[in-house]
Amino acid sequence: LDRPFGPQNKGLKMTLVHHLQLKLEFPSGLSPGEGSRGNLLTISTDGQGRPVLRGTALAGVLRAAYSKRHSEFKNGPKVSNWFGSSSSDQEADHASRLQVSDMVLEAGKGGKLIRTFNALNRHTNAVLDGGLFSIEVLPPGTSGQVVLTLDDPQSTGENLLRELVSELESGLQLGGRAARGIGQVTVTSAEHRAYDISKLEDHAAFLNACW
Repeated sequence: LDRPFGPQNKGLKMTLVHHLQLKLEFPSGLSPGEGSRGNLLTISTDGQGRPVLRGTALAGVLRAAYSKRHSEFKNGPKVSNWFGSSSSDQEADHASRLQVSDMVLEAGKGGKLIRTFNALNRHTNAVLDGGLFSIEVLPPGTSGQVVLTLDDPQSTGENLLRELVSELESGLQLGGRAARGIGQVTVTSAEHRAYDISKLEDHAAFLNACW
């Protein structure tokens, strides 16, 4: 913060930051795709080689779900207020108030699987040229933890977070290859706390929670 802490802050307006920690599970498995090697579509990993679902990917799904719930375009004022300007909006440069962490995924005992598919010509039922491909998939029961932080200077953000959890509980699909029957998510736990970061003790507690 660019202002001092302590007794001189007594007259400052409360500045809320929300910290929402979710544990998610994927009953049908997950394929958080990121690239390819030849005809093998690979999953995303972090620097330690662990499978991850990128926070930007989850944020995009949540933005689309919120937009649909409120019958608004993805760059509409309600959506942009929380999620920032869309990449297609060249007239605005509003940063997102919602930050979503990368989610390290626990694949369980099954480990990473490889599934192979054929892309067929629907008229002749023949395999298309280059239509044999494989995808890396994490098995059913894969789980992980994700943290959402939300800047909320007007103290109205708790309703947004409730809506986002509700959307996840409704059966959203995350990752790639949803047409292959994978990626459906369930919420197994949610822990929320709001911090008034104009107070030293709350700001310290918030930084500890993020760490």
